[in-house]
Amino acid sequence: MTKEVLTYSPYAGAIFDGDVTKMDMTYSEFIGNRILAEVGVEQQMVASKKTLESVHQSMSVTKPKFSFQLSASMRKQARQIAAAKELKKAVWSGQATPQQIMLYQQMSASVDSRVEKVRTIPLIPTLLGDLPEIYILEQGFTGINVEKLDAKVPEKDSIEVQLQLNPGQKAETDRTNFADHRFSLKRNSCDLLWTTESGMRSDFDLKQIDVANVQTAMRRGRDLLSLLELSKCSTAGSYTIRDPTAANTAGFPNSKYNVVEDMAKIIADFNTQQSAMLSDLFWNSVDFVLWSSSYYTTGFVPSPDYAGYGIVATPKIPGVRSIVSPMVPRGFVYAVDRSASFRAEGPKATEMERDGSVYSDVGYFHDFVQFKIANPARFTAKITIDGVTPGTEITTLAQARKLTKAPVTLASD
Repeated sequence: MTKEVLTYSPYAGAIFDGDVTKMDMTYSEFIGNRILAEVGVEQQMVASKKTLESVHQSMSVTKPKFSFQLSASMRKQARQIAAAKELKKAVWSGQATPQQIMLYQQMSASVDSRVEKVRTIPLIPTLLGDLPEIYILEQGFTGINVEKLDAKVPEKDSIEVQLQLNPGQKAETDRTNFADHRFSLKRNSCDLLWTTESGMRSDFDLKQIDVANVQTAMRRGRDLLSLLELSKCSTAGSYTIRDPTAANTAGFPNSKYNVVEDMAKIIADFNTQQSAMLSDLFWNSVDFVLWSSSYYTTGFVPSPDYAGYGIVATPKIPGVRSIVSPMVPRGFVYAVDRSASFRAEGPKATEMERDGSVYSDVGYFHDFVQFKIANPARFTAKITIDGVTPGTEITTLAQARKLTKAPVTLASD
């Protein structure tokens, strides 16, 4: 088997030749790790203009737009490959001069190994590609780029200030105490096989379709890991929102309880008790519609504008984002302090090889990532909603693994 391994590092903003175990992103130019291409990332908003009118840019759904530029050495190899192809045409047509034949023999020994690498590099930006907008839970976590697979984030406490001291009175000595939250990234992977026969029969590019499908599946997997981490939100506060659909004594729907006051009180109490801010709320799509339809949220009971999924400003709660997704289990609102919820981005690798024994190409796709909430007891709260039958939370990795393949029923002839 012939094999090529390429690794994209968000930390270095580049694609490297080789796997992560052989890399030092900081000193790669000194130890021979070749940078094959530089990758640029531009975050683009996907919300409509209407939505953005009342939403700060930091509260909007974004998707990454990737661009890449081959390194000078790879551009040179690409030109050599093109030249070799022209020489090959001349040799096989019988029109090559003796000098061209000798040059072709010299080049053909090395050019074959370069062809697969030049062809493989564009697959990595395709894999990263356009973010499927439905899988947006990961955007509720603060992204940090990790050089390899290990990292740590410090947490600090507060310091006491001595107020209005009398003349000659000495202030008490204090200091900042720290704790460490360590990351150890693991791999999400997908293996694909493309038979040569299928490529001969199809009218479309199966590899490109599969790569796009991998990208969607990887994003779904990330959202499942987000939910696994969010299930650890603290229940210590016993926070509850009263039934937003209950009718008042006059029979007016959605107006018995002031659910805006419920949420505001939860956020205020949490801030007072924990010295932290619940900046992000993760809702199920239906629950968010019910809460947004409350008389106390809107002043009347309209057909709400919010449905489906997205990141929006929370009605009547200034400065707090709502991340809305049908993947969040019903009956729960995961409330977190954004400064303590992390998405550690590690290397992304592709491996491509030819397996002649089955007349096929094989592709391996790897995404190193970890979702972590530092100190959930301090920085999170799990809010329940009365009047809603609770859904099933993802509390184990085994649950998440069973859900990675989205349920799809293909049409039959």
